[in-house]
Amino acid sequence: MEQKIKPSQFSSILFFFVATTVLFLGFYRNQWSVVTLAKFNNFQFDDQSLVMGRLVESRQNGIFSHGGLLGRGDFNLYRADDGTYNYQKIYERQYDAYLKKQTFSEYGRYGSQSGMQAMFFGALDKLSPFTPVENMRIYRVITSLTFALVIGYLLFWFLTEFGWTAALLALVTTIASPWLTLFGRNLFYFPTFFYIPIVAVTFYLNRHSAHIEQVKLKFGGLIFITVLLKCLFNGYDFILPSILMIGAPFVYYAMRDNWGTRKFIQTSGIIIVSVTAAVLVSLLVLTVQLWANQGSFAKATEYIISTFNRRTMGDPQSYPGYTESLQANVWDVLWIYLQTNWAVVQTGLRFMDLIFIFAGFTLIYFIKEKFQIASPEDSRKIRAMIVATWASIFSPLLWYVIFKGQAYVHTHTNFLAWYMPFTIYGFALCGCVLQNLFASAKKN
Repeated sequence: MEQKIKPSQFSSILFFFVATTVLFLGFYRNQWSVVTLAKFNNFQFDDQSLVMGRLVESRQNGIFSHGGLLGRGDFNLYRADDGTYNYQKIYERQYDAYLKKQTFSEYGRYGSQSGMQAMFFGALDKLSPFTPVENMRIYRVITSLTFALVIGYLLFWFLTEFGWTAALLALVTTIASPWLTLFGRNLFYFPTFFYIPIVAVTFYLNRHSAHIEQVKLKFGGLIFITVLLKCLFNGYDFILPSILMIGAPFVYYAMRDNWGTRKFIQTSGIIIVSVTAAVLVSLLVLTVQLWANQGSFAKATEYIISTFNRRTMGDPQSYPGYTESLQANVWDVLWIYLQTNWAVVQTGLRFMDLIFIFAGFTLIYFIKEKFQIASPEDSRKIRAMIVATWASIFSPLLWYVIFKGQAYVHTHTNFLAWYMPFTIYGFALCGCVLQNLFASAKKN
Protein backbone atom coordinates (compact mmCIF):
# COMPACT_ATOMS: atom_id res chain seq x y z
CA MET A 1 0.00 0.00 0.00
CA GLU A 2 2.75 2.41 -0.97
CA GLN A 3 1.81 6.09 -1.24
CA LYS A 4 -1.54 5.29 0.32
CA ILE A 5 -3.81 8.26 0.69
CA LYS A 6 -4.92 8.06 4.29
CA PRO A 7 -8.51 9.08 4.94
CA SER A 8 -8.95 12.28 6.92
CA GLN A 9 -10.72 12.22 10.25
CA PHE A 10 -13.75 13.93 8.74
CA SER A 11 -14.01 11.53 5.79
CA SER A 12 -13.59 8.52 8.11
CA ILE A 13 -16.40 9.67 10.39
CA LEU A 14 -18.56 10.50 7.39
CA PHE A 15 -17.93 7.01 6.00
CA PHE A 16 -18.95 5.48 9.33
CA PHE A 17 -22.27 7.34 9.38
CA VAL A 18 -23.01 6.62 5.73
CA ALA A 19 -22.12 2.94 6.09
CA THR A 20 -24.23 2.63 9.25
CA THR A 21 -27.19 4.32 7.57
CA VAL A 22 -27.02 2.15 4.46
CA LEU A 23 -26.67 -1.01 6.53
CA PHE A 24 -29.52 0.00 8.82
CA LEU A 25 -31.89 0.48 5.88
CA GLY A 26 -30.96 -2.96 4.57
CA PHE A 27 -31.33 -4.65 7.95
CA TYR A 28 -34.54 -2.89 8.93
CA ARG A 29 -36.53 -2.89 5.69
CA ASN A 30 -34.56 -4.83 3.06
CA GLN A 31 -34.11 -1.51 1.27
CA TRP A 32 -31.72 -2.92 -1.31
CA SER A 33 -33.89 -5.98 -2.14
CA VAL A 34 -31.13 -8.40 -1.22
CA VAL A 35 -33.70 -11.09 -0.42
CA THR A 36 -37.31 -11.54 -1.47
CA LEU A 37 -39.83 -9.59 0.56
CA ALA A 38 -41.65 -12.76 1.62
CA LYS A 39 -38.46 -14.36 2.91
CA PHE A 40 -37.46 -11.16 4.68
CA ASN A 41 -40.81 -10.73 6.44
CA ASN A 42 -41.14 -14.38 7.47
CA PHE A 43 -37.55 -15.17 8.42
CA GLN A 44 -37.48 -17.05 11.73
CA PHE A 45 -41.12 -16.19 12.38
CA ASP A 46 -41.22 -19.22 14.69
CA ASP A 47 -38.20 -18.36 16.85
CA GLN A 48 -39.18 -14.72 17.13
CA SER A 49 -42.58 -15.83 18.41
CA LEU A 50 -40.78 -16.88 21.61
CA VAL A 51 -39.97 -13.23 22.25
CA MET A 52 -43.53 -12.16 21.44
CA GLY A 53 -44.90 -14.80 23.80
CA ARG A 54 -42.53 -13.61 26.51
CA LEU A 55 -43.66 -10.00 26.04
CA VAL A 56 -47.27 -11.07 26.56
CA GLU A 57 -46.32 -13.04 29.67
CA SER A 58 -44.25 -10.12 31.02
CA ARG A 59 -47.12 -7.72 30.44
CA GLN A 60 -49.50 -10.13 32.13
CA ASN A 61 -47.48 -11.43 35.08
CA GLY A 62 -44.25 -9.44 35.25
CA ILE A 63 -40.83 -9.56 33.60
CA PHE A 64 -39.46 -12.25 35.94
CA SER A 65 -42.40 -14.64 35.91
CA HIS A 66 -41.38 -18.18 34.93
CA GLY A 67 -37.80 -17.16 35.68
CA GLY A 68 -37.93 -14.56 32.93
CA LEU A 69 -37.54 -17.34 30.36
CA LEU A 70 -38.78 -17.12 26.78
CA GLY A 71 -41.82 -19.15 25.80
CA ARG A 72 -45.18 -19.43 24.08
CA GLY A 73 -48.67 -19.21 25.46
CA ASP A 74 -51.97 -20.97 24.77
CA PHE A 75 -50.25 -23.78 22.86
CA ASN A 76 -52.84 -26.35 23.95
CA LEU A 77 -55.53 -24.43 22.08
CA TYR A 78 -54.00 -25.82 18.91
CA ARG A 79 -53.55 -29.41 19.98
CA ALA A 80 -55.40 -32.00 17.90
CA ASP A 81 -57.08 -35.11 19.28
CA ASP A 82 -54.14 -37.24 18.17
CA GLY A 83 -51.75 -35.17 20.31
CA THR A 84 -50.13 -33.23 17.46
CA TYR A 85 -49.88 -29.45 17.44
CA ASN A 86 -50.61 -26.90 14.75
CA TYR A 87 -47.35 -25.03 15.20
CA GLN A 88 -48.09 -22.32 12.65
CA LYS A 89 -51.22 -21.37 14.61
CA ILE A 90 -49.22 -21.39 17.84
CA TYR A 91 -46.65 -19.01 16.34
CA GLU A 92 -49.34 -16.70 15.01
CA ARG A 93 -51.09 -16.70 18.38
CA GLN A 94 -48.01 -15.15 20.05
CA TYR A 95 -47.99 -12.18 17.67
CA ASP A 96 -51.77 -11.71 17.84
CA ALA A 97 -51.80 -11.81 21.63
CA TYR A 98 -49.08 -9.16 21.86
CA LEU A 99 -50.34 -6.82 19.15
CA LYS A 100 -53.98 -7.04 20.29
CA LYS A 101 -53.19 -6.75 24.02
CA GLN A 102 -54.64 -10.18 24.82
CA THR A 103 -53.67 -12.54 27.65
CA PHE A 104 -52.63 -16.20 27.94
CA SER A 105 -54.39 -18.92 29.88
CA GLU A 106 -51.13 -20.92 30.03
CA TYR A 107 -47.44 -20.42 29.28
CA GLY A 108 -44.76 -22.91 28.26
CA ARG A 109 -41.17 -21.87 28.77
CA TYR A 110 -38.21 -22.26 26.40
CA GLY A 111 -35.18 -23.07 28.52
CA SER A 112 -32.23 -22.97 26.13
CA GLN A 113 -31.28 -19.35 26.82
CA SER A 114 -31.79 -16.69 29.48
CA GLY A 115 -33.94 -14.45 27.27
CA MET A 116 -32.38 -11.13 28.28
CA GLN A 117 -33.43 -9.61 24.96
CA ALA A 118 -37.08 -10.19 25.87
CA MET A 119 -36.50 -8.79 29.37
CA PHE A 120 -35.01 -5.69 27.77
CA PHE A 121 -37.92 -5.27 25.36
CA GLY A 122 -40.34 -6.11 28.17
CA ALA A 123 -38.91 -3.30 30.32
CA LEU A 124 -39.29 -0.89 27.40
CA ASP A 125 -42.82 -2.18 26.95
CA LYS A 126 -43.67 -1.17 30.52
CA LEU A 127 -42.34 2.36 29.94
CA SER A 128 -43.64 2.92 26.43
CA PRO A 129 -46.68 5.16 25.83
CA PHE A 130 -47.08 3.72 22.34
CA THR A 131 -49.28 0.96 20.95
CA PRO A 132 -47.93 -2.61 20.66
CA VAL A 133 -47.67 -2.20 16.87
CA GLU A 134 -45.54 0.92 17.31
CA ASN A 135 -43.51 -0.75 20.04
CA MET A 136 -42.65 -3.70 17.82
CA ARG A 137 -41.52 -1.28 15.13
CA ILE A 138 -39.31 0.50 17.70
CA TYR A 139 -37.78 -2.80 18.88
CA ARG A 140 -36.90 -3.70 15.30
CA VAL A 141 -35.33 -0.27 14.81
CA ILE A 142 -33.23 -0.76 17.95
CA THR A 143 -32.15 -4.22 16.82
CA SER A 144 -31.24 -3.28 13.26
CA LEU A 145 -29.66 0.07 14.17
CA THR A 146 -27.38 -1.36 16.85
CA PHE A 147 -26.42 -4.17 14.48
CA ALA A 148 -25.60 -1.62 11.77
CA LEU A 149 -23.49 0.34 14.27
CA VAL A 150 -21.30 -2.61 15.28
CA ILE A 151 -20.79 -3.75 11.68
CA GLY A 152 -20.24 -0.11 10.70
CA TYR A 153 -17.43 0.13 13.23
CA LEU A 154 -15.65 -2.89 11.71
CA LEU A 155 -15.86 -1.22 8.30
CA PHE A 156 -14.64 2.06 9.82
CA TRP A 157 -11.67 0.16 11.24
CA PHE A 158 -10.88 -1.30 7.81
CA LEU A 159 -10.87 2.24 6.43
CA THR A 160 -8.57 3.73 9.05
CA GLU A 161 -6.26 0.72 9.07
CA PHE A 162 -6.09 -0.22 5.37
CA GLY A 163 -7.71 2.51 3.28
CA TRP A 164 -10.67 3.09 1.02
CA THR A 165 -10.50 0.04 -1.24
CA ALA A 166 -10.65 -2.44 1.65
CA ALA A 167 -13.44 -0.54 3.41
CA LEU A 168 -15.61 -0.02 0.32
CA LEU A 169 -15.28 -3.60 -0.91
CA ALA A 170 -16.21 -4.90 2.54
CA LEU A 171 -19.13 -2.45 2.72
CA VAL A 172 -20.59 -3.38 -0.68
CA THR A 173 -20.36 -7.12 -0.06
CA THR A 174 -21.80 -6.75 3.43
CA ILE A 175 -24.77 -4.84 2.03
CA ALA A 176 -25.20 -7.61 -0.53
CA SER A 177 -25.15 -10.39 2.08
CA PRO A 178 -28.51 -12.19 2.18
CA TRP A 179 -27.76 -13.70 5.59
CA LEU A 180 -26.79 -10.50 7.37
CA THR A 181 -29.89 -8.89 5.88
CA LEU A 182 -32.18 -11.67 7.10
CA PHE A 183 -30.81 -11.64 10.65
CA GLY A 184 -30.58 -7.86 10.82
CA ARG A 185 -33.82 -7.07 12.65
CA ASN A 186 -34.76 -10.38 14.26
CA LEU A 187 -35.76 -9.84 17.88
CA PHE A 188 -34.94 -13.40 18.94
CA TYR A 189 -31.35 -13.40 17.68
CA PHE A 190 -30.63 -9.70 18.38
CA PRO A 191 -27.51 -10.08 16.17
CA THR A 192 -25.76 -7.04 17.64
CA PHE A 193 -24.58 -9.21 20.49
CA PHE A 194 -22.95 -11.76 18.20
CA TYR A 195 -20.48 -9.05 17.20
CA ILE A 196 -20.14 -7.08 20.45
CA PRO A 197 -17.05 -9.08 21.59
CA ILE A 198 -15.05 -8.64 18.35
CA VAL A 199 -15.91 -4.94 18.08
CA ALA A 200 -14.95 -4.30 21.71
CA VAL A 201 -11.63 -6.17 21.32
CA THR A 202 -10.85 -4.40 18.03
CA PHE A 203 -11.55 -1.00 19.56
CA TYR A 204 -9.49 -1.74 22.69
CA LEU A 205 -6.48 -3.21 20.91
CA ASN A 206 -6.50 -0.34 18.44
CA ARG A 207 -5.79 1.92 21.40
CA HIS A 208 -3.74 -0.29 23.71
CA SER A 209 -1.99 -2.95 21.61
CA ALA A 210 1.47 -1.49 22.20
CA HIS A 211 1.08 -1.74 25.99
CA ILE A 212 -1.59 -4.40 26.41
CA GLU A 213 0.35 -6.03 29.26
CA GLN A 214 -0.19 -2.87 31.32
CA VAL A 215 -3.98 -2.99 30.98
CA LYS A 216 -4.49 -6.76 30.99
CA LEU A 217 -7.06 -6.71 33.81
CA LYS A 218 -9.19 -4.12 32.01
CA PHE A 219 -8.81 -6.10 28.79
CA GLY A 220 -9.93 -9.29 30.52
CA GLY A 221 -12.84 -7.47 32.12
CA LEU A 222 -13.95 -6.11 28.76
CA ILE A 223 -13.97 -9.59 27.23
CA PHE A 224 -15.81 -11.03 30.23
CA ILE A 225 -18.56 -8.40 30.04
CA THR A 226 -19.09 -8.57 26.28
CA VAL A 227 -19.13 -12.38 26.11
CA LEU A 228 -21.50 -12.49 29.09
CA LEU A 229 -23.82 -10.02 27.36
CA LYS A 230 -23.73 -12.17 24.22
CA CYS A 231 -24.77 -15.25 26.21
CA LEU A 232 -27.50 -13.44 28.13
CA PHE A 233 -29.01 -11.53 25.21
CA ASN A 234 -29.10 -14.20 22.50
CA GLY A 235 -28.09 -17.36 24.28
CA TYR A 236 -25.76 -19.98 22.86
CA ASP A 237 -26.71 -19.76 19.20
CA PHE A 238 -23.46 -19.24 17.27
CA ILE A 239 -21.63 -19.19 20.60
CA LEU A 240 -18.43 -20.70 19.21
CA PRO A 241 -17.96 -18.38 16.20
CA SER A 242 -19.00 -15.39 18.26
CA ILE A 243 -16.26 -16.13 20.79
CA LEU A 244 -13.65 -17.23 18.24
CA MET A 245 -14.16 -13.96 16.33
CA ILE A 246 -12.11 -12.33 19.08
CA GLY A 247 -9.12 -14.16 17.63
CA ALA A 248 -9.14 -12.14 14.40
CA PRO A 249 -8.17 -8.72 15.85
CA PHE A 250 -6.04 -10.46 18.49
CA VAL A 251 -3.94 -12.24 15.87
CA TYR A 252 -3.78 -9.12 13.71
CA TYR A 253 -2.40 -6.83 16.40
CA ALA A 254 -0.07 -9.49 17.78
CA MET A 255 1.56 -9.77 14.34
CA ARG A 256 1.37 -6.12 13.36
CA ASP A 257 2.99 -4.92 16.58
CA ASN A 258 5.45 -7.81 17.00
CA TRP A 259 4.23 -8.85 20.43
CA GLY A 260 6.61 -11.72 20.86
CA THR A 261 5.92 -15.20 22.23
CA ARG A 262 5.63 -14.28 25.91
CA LYS A 263 3.23 -11.39 25.36
CA PHE A 264 1.16 -13.48 22.93
CA ILE A 265 0.83 -16.38 25.39
CA GLN A 266 -0.01 -14.11 28.33
CA THR A 267 -2.70 -12.27 26.40
CA SER A 268 -4.08 -15.57 25.09
CA GLY A 269 -4.39 -16.76 28.67
CA ILE A 270 -6.31 -13.61 29.63
CA ILE A 271 -8.74 -14.18 26.77
CA ILE A 272 -9.28 -17.87 27.58
CA VAL A 273 -9.85 -17.23 31.29
CA SER A 274 -12.21 -14.30 30.63
CA VAL A 275 -14.27 -16.16 28.03
CA THR A 276 -14.51 -19.28 30.19
CA ALA A 277 -15.61 -17.25 33.21
CA ALA A 278 -18.26 -15.40 31.18
CA VAL A 279 -19.75 -18.60 29.76
CA LEU A 280 -19.80 -20.28 33.17
CA VAL A 281 -21.51 -17.29 34.78
CA SER A 282 -24.11 -17.23 32.01
CA LEU A 283 -24.76 -20.94 32.52
CA LEU A 284 -25.13 -20.31 36.24
CA VAL A 285 -27.70 -17.59 35.52
CA LEU A 286 -29.63 -19.92 33.19
CA THR A 287 -29.48 -22.72 35.78
CA VAL A 288 -30.97 -20.43 38.42
CA GLN A 289 -33.73 -19.38 36.01
CA LEU A 290 -34.60 -22.99 35.21
CA TRP A 291 -34.37 -23.90 38.88
CA ALA A 292 -36.83 -21.13 39.76
CA ASN A 293 -39.15 -22.30 37.00
CA GLN A 294 -38.93 -26.06 37.60
CA GLY A 295 -38.29 -26.10 41.34
CA SER A 296 -35.41 -28.54 40.98
CA PHE A 297 -31.68 -27.85 40.59
CA ALA A 298 -31.12 -31.39 39.28
CA LYS A 299 -33.73 -30.96 36.55
CA ALA A 300 -32.27 -27.60 35.58
CA THR A 301 -28.74 -28.97 35.10
CA GLU A 302 -30.06 -32.09 33.39
CA TYR A 303 -31.93 -29.95 30.86
CA ILE A 304 -28.83 -27.87 30.04
CA ILE A 305 -26.64 -30.97 29.60
CA SER A 306 -29.29 -32.66 27.45
CA THR A 307 -29.62 -29.58 25.23
CA PHE A 308 -25.85 -29.42 24.72
CA ASN A 309 -25.57 -33.12 23.89
CA ARG A 310 -28.35 -33.22 21.31
CA ARG A 311 -26.94 -30.17 19.53
CA THR A 312 -23.37 -31.44 19.37
CA MET A 313 -22.33 -35.08 19.16
CA GLY A 314 -24.45 -36.84 21.77
CA ASP A 315 -25.37 -40.52 21.67
CA PRO A 316 -28.15 -40.99 19.08
CA GLN A 317 -29.70 -43.76 21.21
CA SER A 318 -30.16 -41.33 24.08
CA TYR A 319 -31.99 -38.79 21.89
CA PRO A 320 -34.30 -40.73 19.56
CA GLY A 321 -35.86 -37.55 18.16
CA TYR A 322 -32.44 -36.36 16.95
CA THR A 323 -31.03 -39.62 15.62
CA GLU A 324 -30.58 -38.44 12.03
CA SER A 325 -28.72 -35.24 12.93
CA LEU A 326 -26.47 -36.93 15.50
CA GLN A 327 -25.58 -39.73 13.06
CA ALA A 328 -24.87 -37.34 10.18
CA ASN A 329 -21.38 -37.42 8.74
CA VAL A 330 -19.30 -34.33 9.57
CA TRP A 331 -18.04 -34.00 5.99
CA ASP A 332 -21.59 -34.11 4.64
CA VAL A 333 -22.55 -31.30 7.00
CA LEU A 334 -19.54 -29.22 5.96
CA TRP A 335 -20.33 -29.78 2.30
CA ILE A 336 -23.80 -28.33 2.80
CA TYR A 337 -22.31 -25.08 4.08
CA LEU A 338 -19.61 -24.93 1.46
CA GLN A 339 -21.65 -25.27 -1.71
CA THR A 340 -25.42 -25.00 -1.26
CA ASN A 341 -26.07 -21.28 -0.78
CA TRP A 342 -25.14 -17.87 -2.10
CA ALA A 343 -22.68 -15.70 -0.20
CA VAL A 344 -23.24 -12.52 -2.22
CA VAL A 345 -26.65 -11.84 -3.72
CA GLN A 346 -27.13 -12.10 -7.50
CA THR A 347 -23.59 -13.38 -8.06
CA GLY A 348 -24.07 -17.12 -7.58
CA LEU A 349 -20.90 -17.17 -5.49
CA ARG A 350 -20.91 -19.92 -2.90
CA PHE A 351 -18.86 -19.83 0.28
CA MET A 352 -16.53 -22.45 -1.21
CA ASP A 353 -15.94 -20.05 -4.11
CA LEU A 354 -15.08 -17.27 -1.68
CA ILE A 355 -12.44 -19.46 -0.05
CA PHE A 356 -10.75 -19.91 -3.43
CA ILE A 357 -11.05 -16.20 -4.22
CA PHE A 358 -9.49 -15.18 -0.91
CA ALA A 359 -6.76 -17.77 -1.40
CA GLY A 360 -6.09 -16.36 -4.87
CA PHE A 361 -5.65 -12.83 -3.55
CA THR A 362 -3.39 -14.16 -0.79
CA LEU A 363 -1.22 -15.91 -3.38
CA ILE A 364 -1.14 -12.80 -5.58
CA TYR A 365 0.15 -10.71 -2.70
CA PHE A 366 2.95 -13.13 -1.77
CA ILE A 367 4.03 -13.45 -5.41
CA LYS A 368 4.12 -9.65 -5.71
CA GLU A 369 6.02 -9.31 -2.45
CA LYS A 370 8.59 -11.85 -3.59
CA PHE A 371 9.48 -9.88 -6.70
CA GLN A 372 8.91 -6.36 -5.44
CA ILE A 373 10.07 -4.74 -2.26
CA ALA A 374 7.30 -3.23 -0.19
CA SER A 375 7.63 -0.85 2.76
CA PRO A 376 8.11 -2.74 6.06
CA GLU A 377 4.99 -1.18 7.60
CA ASP A 378 2.72 -2.07 4.70
CA SER A 379 4.13 -5.58 4.42
CA ARG A 380 3.68 -6.23 8.12
CA LYS A 381 0.08 -4.97 8.14
CA ILE A 382 -1.01 -6.97 5.10
CA ARG A 383 0.71 -10.10 6.34
CA ALA A 384 -1.03 -9.67 9.69
CA MET A 385 -4.38 -9.23 7.92
CA ILE A 386 -3.76 -12.37 5.86
CA VAL A 387 -3.03 -14.47 8.94
CA ALA A 388 -5.98 -12.99 10.86
CA THR A 389 -8.34 -13.70 7.95
CA TRP A 390 -7.29 -17.31 7.54
CA ALA A 391 -7.32 -17.85 11.32
CA SER A 392 -10.93 -16.62 11.32
CA ILE A 393 -12.05 -19.47 9.03
CA PHE A 394 -11.94 -21.75 12.07
CA SER A 395 -14.88 -19.84 13.57
CA PRO A 396 -17.47 -21.27 11.14
CA LEU A 397 -15.70 -24.58 10.54
CA LEU A 398 -15.47 -25.52 14.22
CA TRP A 399 -19.11 -24.52 14.71
CA TYR A 400 -20.23 -26.88 11.94
CA VAL A 401 -18.06 -29.69 13.30
CA ILE A 402 -18.56 -29.43 17.06
CA PHE A 403 -22.23 -28.39 16.87
CA LYS A 404 -22.86 -30.82 14.05
CA GLY A 405 -26.28 -31.85 15.33
CA GLN A 406 -27.51 -28.28 15.35
CA ALA A 407 -25.88 -27.39 12.03
CA TYR A 408 -27.41 -30.41 10.29
CA VAL A 409 -30.94 -29.33 11.22
CA HIS A 410 -30.68 -25.54 11.03
CA THR A 411 -29.47 -25.05 7.48
CA HIS A 412 -31.95 -22.17 7.23
CA THR A 413 -29.86 -20.09 9.66
CA ASN A 414 -26.33 -21.45 10.13
CA PHE A 415 -24.79 -19.87 7.04
CA LEU A 416 -24.44 -16.73 9.15
CA ALA A 417 -21.38 -18.31 10.77
CA TRP A 418 -19.38 -17.62 7.58
CA TYR A 419 -19.68 -13.91 8.37
CA MET A 420 -18.18 -14.36 11.83
CA PRO A 421 -15.96 -12.76 10.61
CA PHE A 422 -14.27 -14.76 7.81
CA THR A 423 -16.27 -13.44 4.86
CA ILE A 424 -16.17 -9.81 6.06
CA TYR A 425 -12.43 -10.01 6.73
CA GLY A 426 -11.83 -11.86 3.48
CA PHE A 427 -13.32 -9.13 1.30
CA ALA A 428 -11.40 -6.49 3.24
CA LEU A 429 -8.24 -8.53 2.57
CA CYS A 430 -9.02 -8.54 -1.15
CA GLY A 431 -9.35 -4.76 -0.94
CA CYS A 432 -5.97 -4.51 0.81
CA VAL A 433 -4.27 -6.49 -1.94
CA LEU A 434 -5.99 -4.54 -4.71
CA GLN A 435 -5.02 -1.23 -3.15
CA ASN A 436 -1.45 -2.44 -2.79
CA LEU A 437 -1.38 -3.43 -6.47
CA PHE A 438 -2.83 -0.06 -7.57
CA ALA A 439 -0.32 1.85 -5.49
CA SER A 440 2.59 -0.20 -6.86
CA ALA A 441 1.42 0.29 -10.46
CA LYS A 442 1.09 4.02 -9.93
CA LYS A 443 4.55 4.23 -8.39
CA ASN A 444 6.15 2.27 -11.22
